[in-house]
Amino acid sequence: MSNDHEFSFSGLVRTILNLLIDSCPLQVEITVETLNLPKGDYEKSPPSSGLILGFYNQTPEEEVLNSTLEWLIAEGYIRAGARDHYVATLQTLKLYGSVPSALSS
Repeated sequence: MSNDHEFSFSGLVRTILNLLIDSCPLQVEITVETLNLPKGDYEKSPPSSGLILGFYNQTPEEEVLNSTLEWLIAEGYIRAGARDHYVATLQTLKLYGSVPSALSS
């Protein structure tokens, strides 16, 4: 992993988890707009094709954000809720020392 990628991945993970821990147990919407990252755009089919299809082109930042969110879900640090909404898991609350006292022994 390159230093640039490691820094952006680590920084992104930290930002995401801080947002979710601060709002737990409420779900938080996390998108490129939430984090002020560049957003992709739709590329429409040429009019001559007769198709009314469009293809979405992600920015590199958007691709990293989506991959990071998928990785955090797969590793059990966050849980996906409604579309683009996430919540911290107990595993993450433990990691950050944020478990509610009612759940501690």
